[in-house]
Amino acid sequence: MPPKSKMSKKRARSPAGTKAAGGKTQTRSSKRTKKDASEAATTTGDEPKSQEEAVESASTEAEAPKADQPEDPKPTAPSFHGNFDLYAMELPFLNSVFTPKRDYAALLKTIRTYQAKPDNSGQIFLPADLDASEPPTGRFRSGAIRDPLECMPFDLALDSLALTDSLKFTARENTKHAFYSEPNAVSSSSMPGITASVELEDSHCGIASTRGTFKMRRAWVSADGADEVFEGFFSLKIVYSGLYRRKCFENSLDVPSLPFWAIRARVDKDGKEIGLGPGL
Repeated sequence: MPPKSKMSKKRARSPAGTKAAGGKTQTRSSKRTKKDASEAATTTGDEPKSQEEAVESASTEAEAPKADQPEDPKPTAPSFHGNFDLYAMELPFLNSVFTPKRDYAALLKTIRTYQAKPDNSGQIFLPADLDASEPPTGRFRSGAIRDPLECMPFDLALDSLALTDSLKFTARENTKHAFYSEPNAVSSSSMPGITASVELEDSHCGIASTRGTFKMRRAWVSADGADEVFEGFFSLKIVYSGLYRRKCFENSLDVPSLPFWAIRARVDKDGKEIGLGPGL
């Protein structure tokens, strides 16, 4: 028999690798990869964080103080002087725009379309110097409040003007035609405003007596403070003398309740308000 070759005693090794203890196959490339990763970790010194360390790190980042956020600018305090145009809350083409969402921006837009005509329920002028020893009077005029014989609007004075830090409307003033800034205006939060009594500007031979009330406060202001809507209440009773009673066959002119919205008067090309002004 021919002699056995020495090469036949050697077994060919599988290129895929050898089996280690436990029967698992281990390749040379995997050994090299693990060794390289171990050396890289030893060289850089970066070790993977444990789960507890990761949670603590995330908590620290969450608790880091944030940069101060700018606060919303506070609206300026209302100013109760100058010329205003008044619009009765009972007008359906206004209260239908305002309700049910109580949309002051839409209401203001509609009012301004009538103001531009010009059209209004009344006009007032409020003087600025109310802290004087003898405060000046304001003015009120409405096309609906007319002298029955002369057919001209009565010139009314807003007397005893006074600013108040908390203006509310009474139950009598909160009528079905009132759409104040809060549904239950009697128990609404405190809001600054202005009050006055109503008289005739001058004595009148046909008038025996005049008495009335006026109050107004700001109901809404836009975010930038450029637009405002005011709300108020007006009442008036003018009792005629014998002369007017005989000629017009009426005893008095009575406006028991007039809830209204008000906006500042228009201005002309020179920036001057268009309104009643202080008068003579």
